[in-house]
Amino acid sequence: MAWNYLAMEGLIVARLQAEVPALLQVKTAAAAAAAEGQVTQAPAAIVGLQGDAPAAPEARLTKGQLAAFAQNQSTAQRWGVVVAVRNVRDIQSGAAAREEAGPLLSAVILALAGWTPDEARYWPLVRVPAGTPRYGSGRLLYPLSFETRLIVTPEKLTA
Repeated sequence: MAWNYLAMEGLIVARLQAEVPALLQVKTAAAAAAAEGQVTQAPAAIVGLQGDAPAAPEARLTKGQLAAFAQNQSTAQRWGVVVAVRNVRDIQSGAAAREEAGPLLSAVILALAGWTPDEARYWPLVRVPAGTPRYGSGRLLYPLSFETRLIVTPEKLTA
């Protein structure tokens, strides 16, 4: 079977399900979008690709070198994990939601930072800057981002 460029998404979901049992729900961003962004059980995590950044070739490469580069091009993939918590106790200050989210965020970071699901294909996940948390009505959505590198080669596409 051909290798899936987006396989990391399922690997992250499985890792969080196994390593962070306090999360009642771990779903993909596509599944969350299909449910119109609703998280039916909290605490939860939503996982999705935030983008990729292929390495740029050097300007002085010959046509043959450029073809070889293109078939062994290093690419960074950035994966987002949004931790969602709902706690209506002390809704005005949001303190209860933050208090609940803190240990979950730590657990997600510990589960993913430095983790390599498949050393033949991926570099270890590294935490990178993420977006701004959102608060409202006892809800807290806290984004985390992790980056890995991979090299897609003809051999890996069929491995």
